[in-house]
Amino acid sequence: MIQTRLEADTGKLKLEIAVLQEQKSNLESSFECLKNKAAEDALRHSQAVSRSAREYEKKLAQQESSSNRIFEAEERRASRVERELDEAKKELLEVKKGLGESENTVAVLKGTLTVINSELEAVKDRARDERTSSAQTDEIDRLRSQVQELVDRARTINERYKDGDLVCYFPR
Repeated sequence: MIQTRLEADTGKLKLEIAVLQEQKSNLESSFECLKNKAAEDALRHSQAVSRSAREYEKKLAQQESSSNRIFEAEERRASRVERELDEAKKELLEVKKGLGESENTVAVLKGTLTVINSELEAVKDRARDERTSSAQTDEIDRLRSQVQELVDRARTINERYKDGDLVCYFPR
């Protein structure tokens, strides 16, 4: 009777060992799946970060090129205004010679000269401002921030993978 009971208990234990070994095998398989999925996710994320960084750098280069074209156009415009100013000065001298020292004519030409000077300064200021536009600086900062966020996200996924905190999705 004790022998039978011992054999029955031994059979139950062997059955439990077989079940535990099956569970162990399933857990190891799940672990490998999670490990492979995490590695794939990390690789995809790293590639996405790299791709985004390249896109942002390309966009930044395009914006810089555009800003340079605008600046060059404003410089040409400033040169034109300077030529117009020089022409206005020459006209002023001719008018002074031709009409004498007429106070009204001089006052009008001085006003024109003042307006042209202020326009020249305004054009120069706009050209300077457009080159160092705060909107472009803000865009650069925003793009750098996004790149940093993507890098941080890749790092946290890797840390979560190492900590075993990633969840594997098994579609049915």
